[in-house]
Amino acid sequence: LWTNDLKQPVMPDDWQTTTLGEVADWYSGGTPRARDPKFYENGSIPWAVIADLLQDPIFETSKRITDAGLEQIGGRVAPAGSVLISMYGTIGRTSVAGVDVATNQAIAWGEVHTDCIVSNFLQLLLQSKQTFFEGVSRGAAQKNINRRIIKSTNISLPPLAEQRRIVDLVGAIDTCIDALEVQVEADRIARAGVLAEL
Repeated sequence: LWTNDLKQPVMPDDWQTTTLGEVADWYSGGTPRARDPKFYENGSIPWAVIADLLQDPIFETSKRITDAGLEQIGGRVAPAGSVLISMYGTIGRTSVAGVDVATNQAIAWGEVHTDCIVSNFLQLLLQSKQTFFEGVSRGAAQKNINRRIIKSTNISLPPLAEQRRIVDLVGAIDTCIDALEVQVEADRIARAGVLAEL
């Protein structure tokens, strides 16, 4: 909704202003010592790095760690349904954990308070804040944010039913985009074939 001059958004009465720290509990992972095989060999625990966030949701990771490896980085995993966000280098890449997954220190995750927010809506909020996170990032060699910045970030939160409606709407748009990208690629191949025949 917008004011009459179409310049300032107006928050509906049933939405509330809060922070990311109020709607989820935030954690981050770590990296077991790379040269110690007992932390990695025959590991069964999915261990996510930023490249794994290209999947959405995450069901598999490129590497796994052992129980000893998990213990060395604090013993905590992101439960299925948690929302992951990258904090170092590539800032603001997101995914939802499809299974319980450990992460390295470049990834934070939010365990949602299900009484006030759904996972996929939290993911949309994080995506909408990517430019903000990049703007407040710090560091010379590698830009980064931290959990304190994430937790203190202000958000506008609609009721659960409205969150689900927004998630469904964005999902439908994404499906249309995917279909168009497939068609564009097919047309590009067809065009190349015509030029080859010419």
